[in-house]
Amino acid sequence: WKNPAKYASATISPGNPTSLDELNKVVYIGSDKPPFIHIASTTYATKNQDSNILETYTNNFDLKNTPNSIDAVRYFSLNKIYLFSAISSTTKQLAIIDVTEPKKPSVIYKGLSQCVSGSYPQGWLTYFYKNTLYLTTRYTAGPEFHIFDVTDPLNPIEYPLTSSNCRGLELGDSVNDIVVLDQIVDGAMKRFAYLATDEIDKELRVFDVTNPLSVK
Repeated sequence: WKNPAKYASATISPGNPTSLDELNKVVYIGSDKPPFIHIASTTYATKNQDSNILETYTNNFDLKNTPNSIDAVRYFSLNKIYLFSAISSTTKQLAIIDVTEPKKPSVIYKGLSQCVSGSYPQGWLTYFYKNTLYLTTRYTAGPEFHIFDVTDPLNPIEYPLTSSNCRGLELGDSVNDIVVLDQIVDGAMKRFAYLATDEIDKELRVFDVTNPLSVK
C-alpha cells in the first residue's frame, strides 16, 4: 500500500467509464459510448501488461444506453453470470445482461415501472442481495426506489411497495448510494436498506425491507 503500482491496463475507446464491477477476475465496465459494456478478462493478465485485455464481441453486442451502475452476479444453479444494470433510459431503466460467454453477451431483459417519468427518469443504482435486486432512479416524477425478485433473471418481478398502481416507492430525492444487509433486532432477523440521498434534511434514510410487500 505504500508504493502502489499499475499491474495491467486496458484502453476504452471511444468513451469514458461510468460504472464498474468485478467477479472472479473478470472486470465489467460501463461506458458512455457504444457498446456501453466492456469486459476485461484479467485471469491471464501479466504484470506491466499494457496490451488490450478487453474482450472483442463476436455478435455485435450493443446495450444502447449508458449504464450508471453494474452488479455482476453468478447464478450457480443456472451456471450463468448476469449483469444487473441501471441504465440512462427514459423508459426501461433496468437491463439484465447474460455475460456467461464474455465474447457473446446478450440482453435478456429491459424494463421498469411505467410510472417513472419526469425530467430525469434514468436508472441510477443497482444493489443485488440474495436473489433480490434493489434499484433506484434519479429524482423524478413517480417512484425512485424499486425492489425486484430476480430468482429467475429471465422473469424479474417488481414488488408493489405501495397500494397504488405504481409499484415503486416515491422518495422525493435521488439515492447516491445503497447498502442492504440482514441484522438481528430484538432477537429477530430483519433486512434493512440504507440509502444515502441528496435530501438536505434526510441524507440517510433506512427502510425495513424484510417483507418487500410491506416496506417501512
